[in-house]
Amino acid sequence: MNQRAFLANRGFDVTQDHHEFGCEALASSWGCQDRYLVDATLRFADERPGEPFFVMAWSSGSHHPYEPDPSAPFVDFFEGRPLPIDDYDLGRYLNTLLEADRQLGRLLEGLRARGLADDTLVVVTGDHGEAFGIRTRPGATARACSRNASACR
Repeated sequence: MNQRAFLANRGFDVTQDHHEFGCEALASSWGCQDRYLVDATLRFADERPGEPFFVMAWSSGSHHPYEPDPSAPFVDFFEGRPLPIDDYDLGRYLNTLLEADRQLGRLLEGLRARGLADDTLVVVTGDHGEAFGIRTRPGATARACSRNASACR
């Protein structure tokens, strides 16, 4: 995906993508693993000590083809049971959400370590949710995660 072209002329002073992140390889056509995005976001803050800043960090891990981070353990949310027939990617998707949660935790911890947490507003939004019948089956993800609650924290 050409994120630079997508973000062009949208009012950002700086745009960065995997070229600047130092990622070893793309995880998918969407970009690299989210850990590189968090690293780049914290570097951006470090380069502007004492200055106010705005960052729009667009994670890509939870987009199809749902490529879990190979350095993170893969959690079997279904404990060996077969996936529902229409959910062949659901386990991979849940692992990408788990990794997104880990990386958000790293970002928040990085802000705390830099003394920025008390003066920084972090807004987390989502742009999807229609996959895997989530709109038609309320709680589908919650039921999947409740089977291994320790991995969903």
